[in-house]
Amino acid sequence: MEVIDYKTAGDLRLDHEAELQLQLYSIGLKETGRSVNRARIMQILDGESSEREVQVSPAALDAARDKARGCVQGILEREFEPSGSGNHCGRCDVARICRYKARTGWTRLTSAGD
Repeated sequence: MEVIDYKTAGDLRLDHEAELQLQLYSIGLKETGRSVNRARIMQILDGESSEREVQVSPAALDAARDKARGCVQGILEREFEPSGSGNHCGRCDVARICRYKARTGWTRLTSAGD
């Protein structure tokens, strides 16, 4: 099976983040019994496209799994550095527990019960 992730101009992920995302998708598919032998990122911008191969070897997937575990552990322990100057706080998955957002002046509008 091949995993392809299409990225557009509006996608702000960095290359290594996009690669990790595909590797985690591949891990999930393998855990459901599917065989993943190839992964690619397809960048589509202004009618032009390019592609980049992502490693899905056992070693690459083990490294991705370790990276994800480390990220999760850091989030649980609230040990993470902000990734920018506050411009990304509105899209950040850990904004609710971030000790840095107070420094950026960012506030989040929440709905009832949030």
